[in-house]
Amino acid sequence: MSTRKIKTYTQVIGIDKDWVYHGNTPSIRFNGLTLGMYILRVKGADSRDDNSAGELQVPF
Repeated sequence: MSTRKIKTYTQVIGIDKDWVYHGNTPSIRFNGLTLGMYILRVKGADSRDDNSAGELQVPF
């Protein structure tokens, strides 16, 4: 599958109430975060909107 058909969603626990859609952009940027610990959740979906079987969680 072409990476252009993969849709990316993120959620920062404690900041985002829902998933944030980033389209097929291969990078994300967060501005204005206050000092602290966060967990970034990442999931993908294909062109039919079938979500990935799992998600990635990255503490930062």
